[in-house]
Amino acid sequence: MEIVRSTNMFSRGHKPVWIDIAARFSDDRDCLAAFLAFEAAEVLSGVKPSALINLPDRQRSCGKNFFSIWKEHGQDLIRESALEGTVLVERPGSLLLFLYDRGALCSLLDEKKVVDQLGKD
Repeated sequence: MEIVRSTNMFSRGHKPVWIDIAARFSDDRDCLAAFLAFEAAEVLSGVKPSALINLPDRQRSCGKNFFSIWKEHGQDLIRESALEGTVLVERPGSLLLFLYDRGALCSLLDEKKVVDQLGKD
């Protein structure tokens, strides 16, 4: 998978969005892997323990339908990833994917203040 390199859009203060880099990935599987890495970048970099990613069953502006590609390649991508993941909800028109770093999530859930907050009604 190609690494996204710094370009003029980053130096102008423009925060990248998926469409800025989507054309770099013509293969469906690589495109989905790159999209998931883009959406879970804060998890991969250790800033957050998890990410929720919605995959609607429609063609994106880049021409790909990630819902369909997930159905074909999703489980293999997760197995090959540094992250773990599961589909939390699947509806006829979309699915909600939960990607997480097990160690970071477990550490967070071991914190007393987090446990106290989750235990509140």
